[in-house]
Amino acid sequence: LAQGLKVLGECRRKTRISVLVFTVFGLATIVLNMLLVEDIIRIQDSIRVVREYEKFFGKGVSSPRTLACFVTTFGRARDPLELIAHENTASMYYSFRGFVRSFFAMSPGSLDGADVWLAAGNEDLLFHTETNKHGRPKLRSIITQLEEACPPEVELIAFVNGDILFDASLVHTLAALSSWHNASKQPFMAVGKRSNHGLSGRIHISEVASKQTDLFQSEDYFIMSRSLIDWNALPEYVIGVTAFHSALADWAHHRGALLDVSDTLIALYQTTASGGQAAEDPANNATLAGVRVES
Repeated sequence: LAQGLKVLGECRRKTRISVLVFTVFGLATIVLNMLLVEDIIRIQDSIRVVREYEKFFGKGVSSPRTLACFVTTFGRARDPLELIAHENTASMYYSFRGFVRSFFAMSPGSLDGADVWLAAGNEDLLFHTETNKHGRPKLRSIITQLEEACPPEVELIAFVNGDILFDASLVHTLAALSSWHNASKQPFMAVGKRSNHGLSGRIHISEVASKQTDLFQSEDYFIMSRSLIDWNALPEYVIGVTAFHSALADWAHHRGALLDVSDTLIALYQTTASGGQAAEDPANNATLAGVRVES
C-alpha cells in the first residue's frame, strides 16, 4: 500500500510539472504571437510611409531623402493610458525613419520618457535640455540642440507635442513644404488643427485617419524652415504652460510666412485622464519680451 501511494504521489507530481510546463509554453506562445503581430503592423506602417513618399517622388528611389528633423518630448507616464500614448508616439516616429530623423529631448538628469523612446527602436536623443525653476523644458534649448544635430542638407525642422500622432500624410506634406520653400525662398512656420481622440489602446499609422473627429483649433506641431530666424534669439518659451502655442505661432508670424497645413496633414491628439492638464507653473509665455499675442 505504501509503495502504491508513493507511486501515485510521484505520478501526480509529474502531472503537475507537465501541466505547468504546458501552461508556461502556452503563455510564451501567446506573448510571442503578440510580439510578432506588433512587428508585422510596424512593418506595414513603414510600407505605407514608403508608398506615400513614392507618390511624390516616384517609384524606384534607391535611398530616401530625409525631409525633416523632428523633436518631441514627454515625461514619466502618470497612468497606464498615458504610457500607451507615449508608446504610440515613439512607434510612429520609428515608422517614419529614413524620411524623418526624429529626436527625443531628455529632461536633465532623468531617463523619463527616453526608455519608451529607445524601446520603440529610436536612437537619437538630445541630452542638454534647459528647464525653468519648476522643471518645465525651454523650447530654445531644444531647438538649438536640434539645429546642431540635424544634418545640414535637411531644410526643415519641427517641434511636436508628445501626444500627437500623424499618419502617412506627413510625408507628402513635408515634401510639398520643402518644394514650396525652395521655390519661394521664404522662411516659414507651418501649423494646423488637430482632432481629439479619447485613447483606449494602441494606435498605428494606418488607424490614425479613422480616429479623426471634428478639427480643433490648437497648434500642437510647428514645422519650420531652418532659415526662419537665428534660433538663439528665440524668447525663453516654456513648453506646456500658458500661451506656449499661441506665443510661438505669433513670434513666427512676425518673422516669416505662417502656413496652415490642416487640409493636408492629419494630426491626432491622444487624450487621457492625465493628459492635457494645465501645468502647475506660474510662467506665462505671452508676457515674455518681444511677444505680441492678440487677445
